[in-house]
Amino acid sequence: MVKRSERGAEFGRRLKELRLERGLSQHKLAELAELDKNYVTEAERGKSNPSLETIGRLAEVLGVDDVALIADDEHGCPSS
Repeated sequence: MVKRSERGAEFGRRLKELRLERGLSQHKLAELAELDKNYVTEAERGKSNPSLETIGRLAEVLGVDDVALIADDEHGCPSS
């Protein structure tokens, strides 16, 4: 079983990876997703617990399915 802190860290790594692939700053991602920049920073550090709504907003801005932010591989398989 994956620990909660590991899930948060994996989410943060994936969020940052997708953000950088799209050439977005944390500030711009936060603005487009209507979130506070500090929240994006904390999420990327694995220090937040995003709601499904927040995951959806981030995914929409990043142009991916919600599951892409919580998947642990390139096939979109969720972490167990």
